[in-house]
Amino acid sequence: MLTIRMHLAVEVFAGSGHLGAALASVGFQVILWDVELSESHDLLIAHNRLCLMRILGACKFAHFGIPCVTYSAARRGLNGPRALRTAAHLYGLPSLSASEKMQVHEADVLTSFAIKCVNRLRTRGVPCTVENPHTSLLWRLPTFLNYMVHPEIRYIRTSFCMFGARWRKQTGILAVHFPLAGELASECTSLNGICCYSDLPHQRLAGIGPGGMWWTRIAQPYPIPLCTEFAQLVLQQTQQNKIAEKLCGWKSW
Repeated sequence: MLTIRMHLAVEVFAGSGHLGAALASVGFQVILWDVELSESHDLLIAHNRLCLMRILGACKFAHFGIPCVTYSAARRGLNGPRALRTAAHLYGLPSLSASEKMQVHEADVLTSFAIKCVNRLRTRGVPCTVENPHTSLLWRLPTFLNYMVHPEIRYIRTSFCMFGARWRKQTGILAVHFPLAGELASECTSLNGICCYSDLPHQRLAGIGPGGMWWTRIAQPYPIPLCTEFAQLVLQQTQQNKIAEKLCGWKSW
């Protein structure tokens, strides 16, 4: 088996870092990038964006869990925060307050930067993925609609409950130069609120949960079994790419 030891993988907007840990466990050198780590990881600061772009220039895989707060369909204003965007107003509702406009603007900056990174990686032929809830308005943005009809890009739907989570949380993964990512597609088809994997009721992601946290925040981390499978597929894809590169090198002689 080909080794990928010390090949670099980067998890951007890493949150819990579960995926990064799984990638490290299969042999990647991993860099986690998240504002919670330090101010030097804040991608609203231009210098930090330049630093990350340089790092991505050396990576073999990158994942972007773009913050979904302002894109969330769970923001309905019923016992929770109100919507900041709609399908008709993807870049912010006209009635937003000054602080809400700032939230939307900052999210737009992060999204635009992530798109720039994905485009550079795609040009270099480097596998990368973008994740957001399936119902997120992120997927309605023109750039992502264009991605979904691109021959090198695949959109995959999966459900967190199929990997042991108590909540269904249907999730979308945009996979670039990563055909093996299709194996992550595993949707719960339940129509009655009972998980088709565990036969247990789904925990609804509405309102406040334990510790005073919103259920949507509690459900943010990727299930560890999902990350384990994800990392194995990244490993396999990287190995396949390495074989293909060697074959191309032999053919050029």
